[in-house]
Amino acid sequence: MIYKIIEQWQADIPWGRILDAGTGEQSLTWALSLASESITAVTGSQDYYKELNQNLKLSENQQLIVDNWTNNSLLSEEIFDTVLVDYLLGAVDGFSPYFQNNLLHRLKRHLSTEGNLYFIGLEPFPDYSENKGDQLLIKLAKLRDACILLAGHRCYREYPLEWVQTELVKNGFEIIKTKPFFNQFGMPYVNSQLNVARSKLPFIQNGKLNKEISDHTQTIEKEIETHIQEYGPISFGFDYLIQAKRRKE
Repeated sequence: MIYKIIEQWQADIPWGRILDAGTGEQSLTWALSLASESITAVTGSQDYYKELNQNLKLSENQQLIVDNWTNNSLLSEEIFDTVLVDYLLGAVDGFSPYFQNNLLHRLKRHLSTEGNLYFIGLEPFPDYSENKGDQLLIKLAKLRDACILLAGHRCYREYPLEWVQTELVKNGFEIIKTKPFFNQFGMPYVNSQLNVARSKLPFIQNGKLNKEISDHTQTIEKEIETHIQEYGPISFGFDYLIQAKRRKE
C-alpha cells in the first residue's frame, strides 16, 4: 500500500538512480520492479545480505552492499535521484546506536538537487492506553523488547512523525507531502512479535527467569488471541510516509 502511494507521488518523474538506504526483501523487491537506471541497496546485516543475495537476482546495474552509514566513505561520491528510507531510522539503534540525529544529514549528501527522498516510519507506541486492545499490543511490545534486552541484544527504536519532520527541516530538506497509514493488527502480526520474543529465550541463561518469561509469553498470546477472536483485528497506531526534497538555498 505504501509503495503504491510512493508511485502515485512520483507520477511521471523518472526514478533515475535509486538508493535503498536500509534495504530488506520487501523494499528491494519493489525497487527492482521499477523502471530505474540503477539500484544500490545497503544493509547493515550480514544475514540480510546473504538472504537477499540468495532470494533476489540482481543485474549488472543493481548492487547490494553490506555496510554501515557511520562509515563516512560509504558511497562517498555517489548521487541518487530517488532515496528510499524504509523503516531505517527505527533500525539504526540496533546497528549504530546514537547515530539517528546524523542519519538524515548523511543521506542528504547522496540526494540529487531535484531528487526525491521517501521516508517510511512507524509512530512509536505509547506507554499506556485505556483501550484494552491497544494495551494488549503495548504489553506485547514491552515483552518483546524485554526479551531482546535480556538476551544482550539491542532493540529497534522508532521515532514520531513530528520528530522526523523537524529533523528533515533542520537538515536542509523541504517536506513535500506526508501521509499516515492507520494500522490494524491481527494474529499474523502478533505471532511475528511473539516469535521475536521466543527466539531470544535461548540467550537468557537464568533458568527460572527463562521459564517465567516463557509462561508470561503464553499468557499474553492467549489474552490477545481471545480478544481478536471476539472483537476482530485491533486498530492501533499508524505508519507514515514523507516525501522530501533538498531545500533550495
